[in-house]
Amino acid sequence: MKRILVLLLIAVFAAIGLVAQDQPAGGEKEKKVSAAKLERWSGSILRTDKDGMTLTVRKKGGMEKIIHYSSATAWTKKAGGAADSSTLKEGDRVVCHGKYEGDKFVATEIIVQTPK
Repeated sequence: MKRILVLLLIAVFAAIGLVAQDQPAGGEKEKKVSAAKLERWSGSILRTDKDGMTLTVRKKGGMEKIIHYSSATAWTKKAGGAADSSTLKEGDRVVCHGKYEGDKFVATEIIVQTPK
């Protein structure tokens, strides 16, 4: 009887071990979610460099960041419709979503707002 009980317990623990191998650890799942998360930077445009494909954007508190964009960057207007880099000017407000590549912020989407 003891042998059967011991064998049964071993079988149960082996089955639990196999099921646990198929499930990602909690930390791995969190890393995948955070890797997909986009960063956000918003403020007023101080400078545009169309040749360098960058915008210098200042937040209300005075912090500035250079935003890099590419041909793959999606441009929209807050009020709806399409926008592009050729219509930007100093003072326009923008919301930039993107990711950091090292110290460089690369925008995947830029939403253009009207200046206040």
